[in-house]
Amino acid sequence: MGAYDLKAWGQGAGKITNYELRISNWPNPFAESTTFRYTLKESLLVNIQVFNGFGQLVAEPVNTNQAKGEQTLQWNSGNLPAGMYYYRIRAGKQVGSGKMVKK
Repeated sequence: MGAYDLKAWGQGAGKITNYELRISNWPNPFAESTTFRYTLKESLLVNIQVFNGFGQLVAEPVNTNQAKGEQTLQWNSGNLPAGMYYYRIRAGKQVGSGKMVKK
């Protein structure tokens, strides 16, 4: 069996699909609010979730249909304490993620 023996992985293993959706936030680190920026290739249902360092969902800034093109979203972190946070975006079959620091 070679390193590229697809029979060992099963049917469909050779079909690689790019599910990555690039998202960024600025400023990072931030004090009270940050702006998410991402680009949609088509109109889709978009969901952005923010998690704390324990993996607990602490915010869901977006869960709605959005139009094709570049999107920006300003998010106010409210009463969340300073620390490291992680975010995940889902748009159709695409996903993306990142991390941010609240000062």
